[in-house]
Amino acid sequence: MIIIPLDSFNKRPSNHLKQRDCAIDWSLDSPHTIVRKIQSRDSQPGLLDSIHKIPLYLYGAHIQPLATPSSASPKTLLSHDKNALLLSTNDPYHALWITHLKNPANQQKPFKLPTNVTNIAVNVSPNILKWRILLPRRKSGRRYDHCSW
Repeated sequence: MIIIPLDSFNKRPSNHLKQRDCAIDWSLDSPHTIVRKIQSRDSQPGLLDSIHKIPLYLYGAHIQPLATPSSASPKTLLSHDKNALLLSTNDPYHALWITHLKNPANQQKPFKLPTNVTNIAVNVSPNILKWRILLPRRKSGRRYDHCSW
């Protein structure tokens, strides 16, 4: 039998994760750990980090296996397309797609947006790799999945 003091019935447990608890250490965290951290904060407000020294909330992380090992240091922008940014990780065989960002300083758009709408200056050649989008369609009661690659 568990005995709960009467004064604790009206208190809510404070087990909410803080930003500091989920902070990414790009040099130590594995790609899978980074994805879990971003997904743990995927609702509001997101996981606060920075890209090109701009503080941003990150959303929609997905691992991209690389055919050729990357020699880039972790958190280097490897590629981008109209739907996502590709960042290097500490694993040379895996990179990370980030699909949505939110700029905490932008009061006109205080919500997460696709990476192409956030106007982050990107100084790498686009489309080295493409973010793959699955486009489901229905025809005559059947589902057809078309891919963008």
